[in-house]
Amino acid sequence: MQRLLKAVALVLMLTMAAAFPALANGVVTVYGWSGDWDLWFQDWGEKFERETGIKVQYVSGGGLEMFSRLVAEQGAPRADVFLSSGSYLFQAANMGLLESIDWSQVPNASQVADQFKYDKVAVFGYDVYQIAYNTRTVPAGSKPTRWEDLADPRYKGRVIQRTPESDLTAWIWMVLADQYGEEYAWEQLVAMFNNSNHWVGTVGEVVQALSFGEADLSPASIGHIMLAVQMAGGDVASAVPDRPVLMLNGLGIVKNSPNPEGALKFVNFFLGEYVQDFIMNFAGTSMAVNSSVPLTNTALVRIGLGGVAVEDVLARAYLPDFAYWTEVLEDGTTRLGQLSEEIGRRVKGL
Repeated sequence: MQRLLKAVALVLMLTMAAAFPALANGVVTVYGWSGDWDLWFQDWGEKFERETGIKVQYVSGGGLEMFSRLVAEQGAPRADVFLSSGSYLFQAANMGLLESIDWSQVPNASQVADQFKYDKVAVFGYDVYQIAYNTRTVPAGSKPTRWEDLADPRYKGRVIQRTPESDLTAWIWMVLADQYGEEYAWEQLVAMFNNSNHWVGTVGEVVQALSFGEADLSPASIGHIMLAVQMAGGDVASAVPDRPVLMLNGLGIVKNSPNPEGALKFVNFFLGEYVQDFIMNFAGTSMAVNSSVPLTNTALVRIGLGGVAVEDVLARAYLPDFAYWTEVLEDGTTRLGQLSEEIGRRVKGL
């Protein structure tokens, strides 16, 4: 009897061992953003399965939440692909949580410029951080043209700022420091916050304040401006400064993931025409990086970039060195984290 039980147990163990790899190879688990992305992934998942035979399991949450989950699971990863913003992706890469991407095995990469193909990060789209202004209170002829205009005394008390410790605030400091040096960057950034009595922590608060005329100016992305105009009906326009900031969105293949082959196929799928056309021309969340996809959503340029051609924006845009700023230092912090804390101290006079 004992022999029989041992034999049955052995068969069950072998069956389960064979089943789990089959299951892993048949599913790609993606960690990413919640909200509309949950709905979009239903469609993308169905199309990906039709093309590859691999199902997509999409697990969503806030950016920090999903990054923290990736870190917590690093000993036994459950995700195959990590979808996030540049800051979290490059920090994950610096922490050894992502695999190198074999670009020779990504056919759609041939349509993507080298500036969007990193060793461990595949950029699928980019947004542009710039300045938004209320057209009822700021005449078009007086619209801002530089980041420093956020410190103009004319707008005292009428400027919305993201919280000082926000990554978005750090990007403004970086572009000014790159152009004019750190002393000038600190001087201007503190002046911008002194010019503002309204600090917000979410996209929704920025969109609401601009749309309802609660402020004249605010740093904002294409996505923020599109929401304010098309969804909230606000009298809001874009003012691309002399050096806007490129905000990257991308994918990474999780190190030691259950299905690395499927993950690579998913990266290729996301850089393909179907998803690239969707994110740019239907959803309007990012500018596509696949050069074979035409821009048909003219509102992205007319509204989101204030009529400035994409090529002109790219030519003068500042791209943060994400790998440098998200490197994990000996004390466990990152340069970006240290900079954000310093901005908070200086702005608050601590």
